[in-house]
Amino acid sequence: MVRQNKTSPLEQPMQNQETQLPGSNVLNHLQANAQAGGNSPVPPVAPASVVAPRSRYSQILESPELDTLTPIQKEFLKERWQEQISWFSRRAKQNQNWYNRIRLTTIIGSIVVPALLSWGSVPLTAFLVSPPPSPEFGSPTAQPRLSITDPAMQHQLQLYRAALITGVGLSQLVAICAAVEQFFKFGDRWRHYRRSAELLKTHGWQFFELTGPYAPYSQNGKHTEAFHLFASQIEEIIQSDVDGYVSQITIPKPFVREDR
Repeated sequence: MVRQNKTSPLEQPMQNQETQLPGSNVLNHLQANAQAGGNSPVPPVAPASVVAPRSRYSQILESPELDTLTPIQKEFLKERWQEQISWFSRRAKQNQNWYNRIRLTTIIGSIVVPALLSWGSVPLTAFLVSPPPSPEFGSPTAQPRLSITDPAMQHQLQLYRAALITGVGLSQLVAICAAVEQFFKFGDRWRHYRRSAELLKTHGWQFFELTGPYAPYSQNGKHTEAFHLFASQIEEIIQSDVDGYVSQITIPKPFVREDR
């Protein structure tokens, strides 16, 4: 005797909708099948993993269109193109993060420091400096108009003193951040590494598609003939990167305080 699985009228539209959609989610299909009481086995499907940029480039290098390249040429693509792109991109991201943090600290500190100093110095001076006795008080031994023995006044003095200390400390932090950015040149390093990485990517995709300077080799459709030009372009970019780093990044710049 065969047992028939019965489904409610509310569950039938769900099953019909998933059978009509070829791209429906496998997890929803399993849930609907469990609710319907079905026993049909469904093969498990592994979730699609996110492909990293480095592995994506590795898949491109292993494509059948590049089978005509020699092992030495493929090794050049891995060591002098793929590895350099990964290194330049990683260094550009690191320097960009440091540059943004230091610049934001410098900008915010340069705005907050004058406000703290002006807010804390003027009232504090008025409270600390006792006004001289005037004839309107009668005798020269008259009490000053402002007294620091008042608890409310003491509380305000503490606030003003805290503002002064915070302003002075923050001004030193701004000066330190400006000096560190001038020394390490995170902004120049970020732009330098990003430019080299994008140039390598551009020449790589032009070589794969046989466009740009490699367009004359697209008639034969072989990358072997265009590889010599591609290798010379990559080496020129790397050499230009080294020359630019030595001539621009390593040259010390005069320190200029940015909190003034």
